[in-house]
Amino acid sequence: MVRKINARKAILAGLIKTREAADRAVKKAHDLLIAGQKDWKSAKAAIPVAKKALQDAKDAIIKMNSDKKKAISRQDEVIRGLQKRQKAAEANRETMAKREQKAFAAKLVAEKERALATKRRLAARKNYDQKNEESRRATEASKKERARLSHKWR
Repeated sequence: MVRKINARKAILAGLIKTREAADRAVKKAHDLLIAGQKDWKSAKAAIPVAKKALQDAKDAIIKMNSDKKKAISRQDEVIRGLQKRQKAAEANRETMAKREQKAFAAKLVAEKERALATKRRLAARKNYDQKNEESRRATEASKKERARLSHKWR
């Protein structure tokens, strides 16, 4: 019977050790469960913050794209305005070139008319001088003739 008692003591000691090991495993599992619950709670609390951050990022991207489109639109307007000014400047340049050509042609005509007027004036002056010379000669001849005739009558 002692053997039976010793065998029971050995079995009981093994069961106690097994129970202690099981209790330790349960305590570790319980500690892990508590730590997991804490992590789950913190993760659960972080989800709305992360969702808000994600939504803010999406909104920022949408706003950035909108601002980019607005900036591109403004730059397109500026470019169109500059193109209009360039076309107007080109048209103005062409108009000014035509006016310059007309002015140059008018200048040439004016120079020709001035040269012709100078030539006519010189011809008129020459004619005037000739007639004046003829008149002076006629006056001198008439004076000589009068003097000769008056000398004759004396």
